Amino acid sequence: MRYADFIKGNEGFQYSINIQYDLMNPGKIKGYIPTRKSIEILKEYLLNVVVDDREKATVLIGPYGKGKSHLLLVLLGLMSGNNQIPELNGLIEKIKLIDKTCAEVAENVLENKKYLPVVINFNSGDLNQAFLVALNQALKNEKIQDILPETYFDAALSVLDGWEKYEDTIVRVKKLINKKCNLELDSFRRNLKSFNGEIFEVFKKIFKEITSGVEFNPFINTDVVKLYEQANHILKEQYNYDGMVIVFDEFSKFIEASADVNSAMNLKILQDFAELSSRSKSPQMHLICVTHKTINEYISKIPQEKIDAWRAIEGRFKEILFNASSQQNYELISNAIVKDLNKVKDVLSKMELYSNKRVWSAQGLFDYDNEEYREQIIEGCFPLNPYSTYTLPIISEKVAQNERTLFTYLSKDEPNSLIDLVNDTENEFDLVTIDKLYDYFEPLFR
Repeated sequence: MRYADFIKGNEGFQYSINIQYDLMNPGKIKGYIPTRKSIEILKEYLLNVVVDDREKATVLIGPYGKGKSHLLLVLLGLMSGNNQIPELNGLIEKIKLIDKTCAEVAENVLENKKYLPVVINFNSGDLNQAFLVALNQALKNEKIQDILPETYFDAALSVLDGWEKYEDTIVRVKKLINKKCNLELDSFRRNLKSFNGEIFEVFKKIFKEITSGVEFNPFINTDVVKLYEQANHILKEQYNYDGMVIVFDEFSKFIEASADVNSAMNLKILQDFAELSSRSKSPQMHLICVTHKTINEYISKIPQEKIDAWRAIEGRFKEILFNASSQQNYELISNAIVKDLNKVKDVLSKMELYSNKRVWSAQGLFDYDNEEYREQIIEGCFPLNPYSTYTLPIISEKVAQNERTLFTYLSKDEPNSLIDLVNDTENEFDLVTIDKLYDYFEPLFR
């Protein structure tokens, strides 16, 4: 009997997760493998939704590749999807096998709640711009138009429209744009539409020259925190949303950049968002920041004068740790290898591996009794030799980004991967030994 007849990889783990681009991706939701730890954290976030006085400003902390992004992807799916999506119903069935209470809360949220997912990507150094771009994109994804109040960027674009009616004026404007920022008019417009603060400053200088010294002052509210609050209320009143869930992905990049000269305004925006989220009732606003270490570990490296401001912000967030234990790693490996368990047991019996000394000699490496060791390691992680099961997470963590490489090994059909071995009809083996792991990871050791 060929292993390929009853063993295959979980394709949902072949590639890493991008929260913004994978949002509501059926394949990513279907491919999610829940563990006891991940469901514990998922339940905490779901309870934050259904219980008003729980924390709504949090920092999710976990090392690279531990599954934080995938966890948040399914959380956003439950908060923004509906029970007509089969993959979300299937997800709840998976959750039910681990934690029935969490499954009930998840089902309640899926059926009765609706939140706008907003994903913050911090790249420019301007947090105001990052929040404006993210909200604009989130509303666009939901095909909700004209909900945002006018900003000074809109006012600047309106002025450009007016100037285009006068040929001599617009020719002069184009020359000034090219001189001051080396852009064409269309590109200049796109930057304003993307809430680019630096380009807006250029526009103000051009406005002053065109108007012979008049300062550009549109008297328009551009407080991004107020803007989010207003938009959230409109979403509830006009579109029946229960609120927003804001995910600040790669929050660690923002912390590391906080020593820049413009960080004071950025820190004030972040603090105001945390406070707004914490006091929100109806509609709710959830702010989830994602990091690899605690805030305290990051701020120890920034200038002393910035630390006090960060201490004030740190106190406004609840930190949630996501560290997978060894047992959870083995649980993930077992679930990532999609198999017919009855056929696995049949093969183990025929090959007399249940009583094989080299199979049982590894038991001391695992915190399992005999029955758990047989079910979780020998059967669950078949066709990995128990020593390979123990070694795989360790090697993966040393050479790359933890489970990302681990699951690539388990799930992707490429040279020397598990699936490549399973599909190989020429070379017979009973269990995957450590030397076969080495063949796959060897290029990464260089």
